[in-house]
Amino acid sequence: MPSTKPNVTKLALLVLASLLTLAPAPASCGQDEPLPTIASVASTVPDLSILLKAVSKCTPILDAAQDPDTMVTLFAPTNMAFENALAALGISAEDLLADTETLCDILKYHVVPAASTADLIRSTDATETIIDAPTLLTGQTVAISKVGDDVMVNDAKVVTPDVEIGSNSIVHIIDAVLLPPS
Repeated sequence: MPSTKPNVTKLALLVLASLLTLAPAPASCGQDEPLPTIASVASTVPDLSILLKAVSKCTPILDAAQDPDTMVTLFAPTNMAFENALAALGISAEDLLADTETLCDILKYHVVPAASTADLIRSTDATETIIDAPTLLTGQTVAISKVGDDVMVNDAKVVTPDVEIGSNSIVHIIDAVLLPPS
């Protein structure tokens, strides 16, 4: 009669393997290539060019985006998301880029100071999960929810989840700009 007990050795190996995949990669893996940063990865995505222009105007966000040790989740609006937000607000891109205080507040509202994958939300059995995640904008949170199979951040849908940046950060591309409460 076969044993109903789990194979302890196999279970231990599976646990060890899963722990090893969670361990951060060494800072230098014997390669001369620079470690990926949020800025370097985002620059390879043409649909994030407006976001990159905005980030270049906000020094604290730019510094973090260029640092391979940054550990955050960035909700990155597409170019169309920025165009729609600018039209809804009745301002030009130039006006927004010139108002660095407002621009930096908007960008800080897109950053959660912890790396989180969309699978954390998707894996729940709840039909709608809501997590109020603190952002880099002091005192402000974003509501992360599961609606059907979609992951939402406030009213923005995550269209491309889990773009990993090295071992520290995660980018989720979203279809709307998150505007902080007034």
